[in-house]
Amino acid sequence: MIRTSKSIERIFEEAKGYDLVITNDAPLATALNRLVEAPRLGYFAMTPRQIASKFSVSVFSRLFLKNEVIVEITKLTGEPLKIIHQNLEKIWEIWNYTGLLDSCKKHFPESTALILLLEKFPTIEMAMENFDEAFYEDKKIAVIGIELFNELDKQVLPRKGKFPDTIGLFSEENFHFEKSYLFNSFNELVNQTVALINKENENEVAIVLNPDSEYLNVIKARLRENNISLNLKEFLSSDIRTRNILSLISLSFEISDLKVSDVILLESILDSVKIDRKYSNYFLRRYMDSVNGNQPLKSIYEFMCRIGSYTYEEFFETLKKNYRIEVRGELVKITEHLELAKEKINADNLNLINYFIRFIDAEVSRSGDGVLIVNALNSAFIDRHIVFFIGMDESWTRINPEKSYSDRKEEEEKNLAKFQVLLSQGKVKFNFVLGVKENVIVSPCYYFNILADRNISGFENEFFKATRVKYAPNIENKESKHIPRSPADIRKVTEISPSALAEFVNCPKGYSYSYIMPDEEQPHFTKGNLLHYFAEFYFNYPEYATENFEFLLEKIVDKYKGFIKDSIVNIEKTNFRIGMKVIKLFLDEKPFDKLKPDKIELFNNNFLFELTGKEKLYSNTEQRLSGNRAKISGKIDLFSGNTIVDYKSGRAKKLRPSILQEFKMEEMKENLDSDIGFQTVAYMAGKRDDVKGNLEFIYVYLLSEIGNFITDNFELENIFSNVTYIPKTFREYIESREGYDFLLARDTKEKIFEKLGFEDYKRVISENFDEECFYDKNTMKNVFGHPIREVLITKGFAKTQYLNNVDSAIGVLFGIRAGTKNYGSIFKDDVDKFLKTVDTAIREINEFQKNVFPNRPLFDLRDICRDCEYLKICIGNKLWSGNETSVKTESAG
Repeated sequence: MIRTSKSIERIFEEAKGYDLVITNDAPLATALNRLVEAPRLGYFAMTPRQIASKFSVSVFSRLFLKNEVIVEITKLTGEPLKIIHQNLEKIWEIWNYTGLLDSCKKHFPESTALILLLEKFPTIEMAMENFDEAFYEDKKIAVIGIELFNELDKQVLPRKGKFPDTIGLFSEENFHFEKSYLFNSFNELVNQTVALINKENENEVAIVLNPDSEYLNVIKARLRENNISLNLKEFLSSDIRTRNILSLISLSFEISDLKVSDVILLESILDSVKIDRKYSNYFLRRYMDSVNGNQPLKSIYEFMCRIGSYTYEEFFETLKKNYRIEVRGELVKITEHLELAKEKINADNLNLINYFIRFIDAEVSRSGDGVLIVNALNSAFIDRHIVFFIGMDESWTRINPEKSYSDRKEEEEKNLAKFQVLLSQGKVKFNFVLGVKENVIVSPCYYFNILADRNISGFENEFFKATRVKYAPNIENKESKHIPRSPADIRKVTEISPSALAEFVNCPKGYSYSYIMPDEEQPHFTKGNLLHYFAEFYFNYPEYATENFEFLLEKIVDKYKGFIKDSIVNIEKTNFRIGMKVIKLFLDEKPFDKLKPDKIELFNNNFLFELTGKEKLYSNTEQRLSGNRAKISGKIDLFSGNTIVDYKSGRAKKLRPSILQEFKMEEMKENLDSDIGFQTVAYMAGKRDDVKGNLEFIYVYLLSEIGNFITDNFELENIFSNVTYIPKTFREYIESREGYDFLLARDTKEKIFEKLGFEDYKRVISENFDEECFYDKNTMKNVFGHPIREVLITKGFAKTQYLNNVDSAIGVLFGIRAGTKNYGSIFKDDVDKFLKTVDTAIREINEFQKNVFPNRPLFDLRDICRDCEYLKICIGNKLWSGNETSVKTESAG
């Protein structure tokens, strides 16, 4: 069983009769010194390193810090700082294990020359090895937890006279978990942790976790949002201002390839810099040349272009003088320490600075108040009343690889002892754990298996006395604090576009974020818009567009240049040329009727009309869809007669079966397929009342055949995916003469349906009709195969060649519902069913606007959250939850 460590108060009671107590646990020493009430000379409790530091004053002129030693030896040897650092770290590690610098030569023989240099720079380790116990004079000394001391620590203990008394760490009691709280999701665990911490108790709270886990940054951010102070070490590497300044230098090295989104950090450096998020995907140079109107941004951009001509000293001075940006003194000292202050800035010396800050950087500061953040892998005693143990999973296990200079078993015993001490900390303990993460059972820290002497595979084991947390009423997350909006602030939604509907169905929370986040011009959207502009212009002025094709092409490419490098302008120009020529071929091949009403409005700011001084003539193009019975809004690229046309600028072509499937929610859910799309069915719903008879929807994939276009193997029909709306229910259609005639025209093998005859065909369909079976070809063969063969035999068509081709004929029937390469339809009942989805979405949007939009990813797919562009700002995301679906089926793509 797990042993219970003595409390800090009990250790103090056992130790208070001594002049000095020595522990290698710094927090314990600090806590014991706080308990001393009577005046005394010097500290009551000290660590071996603190004692050696005091002793060194009488032996060495000064002690060198590790970072100083690393830099000085780097200068002496001329070797890369990274190599020197790593080798010295290994020497220091061996030194701590063995207690003797000379032993490093045995375990790391190639370091002999380095050790000789190291001896020239006295460090705390050297003071410990050369410690003279006469320093203690006649003090009565006790050692606390000697089993946790390494050999270098022991060099500081008295040896010649009486060995100091020892005080054990553990009581006679065994440790038992009072209770563990088992959460379903990461977010619930974090919410509960944050909810239990407030301004009144922040100085009594410690949070123990693995600092490399995802918990740390989230908990820190949430506590700071609640204005809770944090007691944790601050390093230069985590200082935001320093990181931004170094990023500014780094970005300057690739200034010609930067996009506007890459320099958003400039806003946090300079208050006067404002960057329009709309242009985030523009290349920075083109943005500065053609769009930017912010003078401070232009100034800092020009400064970035010249950074390579400055020394670090000049660079820091310019930041302060011209931009009022103060550089932390620690960063200035590092450049001086590395003898780079007067060196011209380049990538190599910046990498050196970054390496130094990341791996050698010392602690900058530590606040004394607030919630104490504790590293679970490197701690034992914690002087706090309330302790949260967060995670306690396998990442809490310290790995002890085989090393010639250490006893692996002894190290494991030390780690186990520290782990047991850690678990005993706090008068009030909260053990917060996850049961499942990403659909995998979370494994507890391996130490539990050793200490319990049994295999523990999960936190539901009785050992942890786990209580599953289903709902915590005292959790106060952001959504529960949401203040309802006043009716005056809410604009009631009465209709919805297919893209907005898809976003809402995908996740209501994501839908809400899309309306508050700034719009960004995306390259693929801009390319699509520009090709749409040409399509609309060509529809109105085909002769002019043909004669001035190259002129229009140049102007269109100019509008797109903000997104592309100079090196690929010609490639993109070729893409636009092909897309525009395909538009010409398509519109010339299909002479649509043109409608010329009294008044036409431009809805899409098509710059080609303004550029050429021409007015739009026809209302067919870019039709605004609104005010219809279906409650669908949107914009149709081209509508003429009974045909809807939509241009797509991507190279991928969506096949007809996908188009017929993507809006059918039941089938999509069955396949766990989140690739939903409502454009086809929505536009059919919005337009079906305006036409008589069938309605055709044509997708034109302008660049899908770009390779064949270049090699003259282009065929126009290969760029289409067309779907027909039939104003009958599916059952009415397949039982109708119209549906039967459609099958006759496509059943070319042995003409099975012709041999059946219409009346027998209709009877077989009606008697065996099952809506769901039409979505599975094998089920259809089982349902309809036998009755069709019976009719054929009765009519004298009993030959094997006929009967064997029944399945092929059923495949033709299956294609009506599921779609094939050559045909596919959407029926009245499909659209009617879809409109229920529209009504539900509009009703929910109006309800959610009054309070809050929930996190409700489609089909509970965690992949929705994983791929969401708002993941970083959505605190209610399902990504960390263990009970949502995370894997799509193969059919879902």
